[in-house]
Amino acid sequence: ISVVGVLVLALIYRMVGMSDVAIKVVNQCIKVVSILVGVMVCIRRDKSRALIKGAVVGVCYTVLTYLIFSLLSSSFGIGLNMVFDIILGGIMGGICGIIGSNTK
Repeated sequence: ISVVGVLVLALIYRMVGMSDVAIKVVNQCIKVVSILVGVMVCIRRDKSRALIKGAVVGVCYTVLTYLIFSLLSSSFGIGLNMVFDIILGGIMGGICGIIGSNTK
């Protein structure tokens, strides 16, 4: 989902152009949808501890995507923004876990 979303975003950016703010907003939406799908896959059979499972999925997703895109861009650095992204990925994953555990 992330790769497709980023490729579509890049295509739109090249064709139309987007502001930095719009790119950041769409990028966050792609992350949320990807984390939600990952959490739903993770808890589909066993919805116990969905908050914890969701948080783990969110953190893992954030770290893995950062590593992949760092390798693709040949730049790697961990800063305060990356730490906040990891924390927010965990929080969003936990929220998605709670939502997913309460749906049928």
